[in-house]
Amino acid sequence: HRKLERVASNYTQQVADFLTSRGLHINENKSTVTLCTTNTHEYNDTITIRCNGKVLPNSKEPKILGVTLDQGLTFRKHAENTSIKARRAVNALRALSGVDWGQDKELITTTYKAIVRPIIEYAAPAWRPTISDTNMKKAACIERQALRAATGATLSTPAQHLYDETLIIPHERHTQMITTQFVASCTNTMHICHKSVIHPPDKRKSMRAGKDCLALHVLQPQNYKAGSHEPTLQHRVWS
Repeated sequence: HRKLERVASNYTQQVADFLTSRGLHINENKSTVTLCTTNTHEYNDTITIRCNGKVLPNSKEPKILGVTLDQGLTFRKHAENTSIKARRAVNALRALSGVDWGQDKELITTTYKAIVRPIIEYAAPAWRPTISDTNMKKAACIERQALRAATGATLSTPAQHLYDETLIIPHERHTQMITTQFVASCTNTMHICHKSVIHPPDKRKSMRAGKDCLALHVLQPQNYKAGSHEPTLQHRVWS
């Protein structure tokens, strides 16, 4: 990782110098380094990146703007955190419902959209393209618990029946729709993410199995044409 460390340290120092010249300072104690790689044998490797002469601490699961990343970009920890938080909100929904008392189905469904769905779908365009089916099912399970509370259905009730009765789009499809809408909005040249999302990265910078890298993941519409309603999504990682 020596070449990687040298390049990253130089870049980090350039950023620090740029901020210092404008009266801003980086807090080295709160800054972390994460090695993202497809090689699981390198997960325990330590990367030495210096900023203002100090070595930045390594973190396997950094949390950035509410999204918990991991070294393989599987978002397993993020799915676990959101499931725990959403489960508490679902318990509040259950307190509003009952077999022969409580609020009606429509009100509880609306409450689910207001307090539970924003938790499990937060920052969906960041994690939806790469999250595994197993981790995706964790949030889908929470969603079905909320819909059972709204409809009074039992555990044996088919999931599709819950969605048909409440007119809720399933979690997998809804997050895919949000992500596609984000990519479509980035086709606007005035969008802040236009350059990083629409313009393809250098092919030499694509992530290959076993290659060490500090990763940045973006959404890349593939074969996008003007007027297309649903561009396909491709995940790119830059080294």
